Amino acid sequence: MLLQHDLYYEEVEALDPESDRTQAALEWAATMAGHPSPGVLTKLMSSRLKEDDFHFLEKLLFSAADAPLKVDDVGAIDRVLREMMSPPCLATIIHTRKGPILHVRKNLDAVWSTTPSTTEDTCRITSTALSLDGKPISSLQCGLPDKLQRCLGRADGLEQYLKKTPCSGHACDYLQTLKMRLQGMIHNFCIKALKLLPTPSGSLMRGFLMAGHCYGSMDPVSNIIANSIWYNSHSCPLPESERSKIEKYNDILDPHSLLRTQVHSLKGLMELAAFAGPQFSTEAGALELLCGARCDIVDMLPSSPEMLEKKNPFHEAAKAAGHPLPLQLGELHRLLLLMPDERSALLSLMTEARTGRTMLRLDDMTLHMRRMWLKCSATKTGGIVRAPKLFPESRKLVSSMRSKYEERRNWFRSKIEQVLKDYTTQHFWEPKYKLDIISGVEAINQGRPPWVRCATA
Repeated sequence: MLLQHDLYYEEVEALDPESDRTQAALEWAATMAGHPSPGVLTKLMSSRLKEDDFHFLEKLLFSAADAPLKVDDVGAIDRVLREMMSPPCLATIIHTRKGPILHVRKNLDAVWSTTPSTTEDTCRITSTALSLDGKPISSLQCGLPDKLQRCLGRADGLEQYLKKTPCSGHACDYLQTLKMRLQGMIHNFCIKALKLLPTPSGSLMRGFLMAGHCYGSMDPVSNIIANSIWYNSHSCPLPESERSKIEKYNDILDPHSLLRTQVHSLKGLMELAAFAGPQFSTEAGALELLCGARCDIVDMLPSSPEMLEKKNPFHEAAKAAGHPLPLQLGELHRLLLLMPDERSALLSLMTEARTGRTMLRLDDMTLHMRRMWLKCSATKTGGIVRAPKLFPESRKLVSSMRSKYEERRNWFRSKIEQVLKDYTTQHFWEPKYKLDIISGVEAINQGRPPWVRCATA
């Protein structure tokens, strides 16, 4: 909670603990964490407190003095929670000659809103809604910010010490925290980019995983899309005949594929941040700059032709990120930075897609970048790289791997589509969901829960 307060307090909206989706996620998290009773925890988080009980717990948990809880306090909280978690009522159905009659006996120790109903039609199914009239227990977090502020205030001396004491490499929790936050940002950028790509994406998905890094001369999401399209159309070593064979392979089954793209992007961003100023040349300075700017630092980079010709920051970033063709990528973004009209034209095409006015016009973007590339930099960077032909043994291996991928892909898609179909049937009043792209399928432990695999779509 301290970490969330420090990094995300202004950004994160509170989740609704009573929604089916949040409860399912909470139960899954508790199960994976080894909680002894995941179902009980989930039920507790979606429960409601009577008004008096709510203020009583709020006073105990968030008192101004922050005194430790006493034994009597813990006992009082336990009694409140036990009462809240007890069944709201006892309901029985009696079958008579006039039809079934529903009897509901309220719990007299709590305030419950109930609508008992009876029916004399034996063919009619009658339901009774029962709910606790009170505040959600999750609302107790309203007292958390003040308590955390007092906690951080008492730690002011430690904070001053940490500012004077430099972090020691990878062992520094602060730097690891910044990296984790940036990895979360980059993951969100990748998901937003995937939403804009047409389905099936075909060989473009390969370009996305190989070279869809988020650094460049535009905002992170636009950089991912432009870098993916550029690599696929200009620098993908696969010949056109090979690309057509992977046209339908648009799902990501191995989550490490997407993770590698994100890790490489962060390395490139950190190298790029050093060009924004000498104060950002250290690891801590670069990470803090990227967190504050949400990875969008292109306006802080040198943009004069002389500076870019002397040392291309995008080339250095691509080398640090392990990009397959760093020289070509650096030259692409150097040209875009020196040609604002061309850059604006590309951004406008992506803005139309991001605002929902039109689909992403891949052909127009490809043609636009090809003309600019051939006109200005083909001779400088050596043109388009082509892959050599495979030996028969290698071709056979690649063919076998494609067949296995397609088999697994079809199996996962059928299972996920069935889940979505069942959900739509059970929740017919909600929108109908359609599976576009699988972004990762991850194997889980063989203990609890009993499922063998979990797919994230």
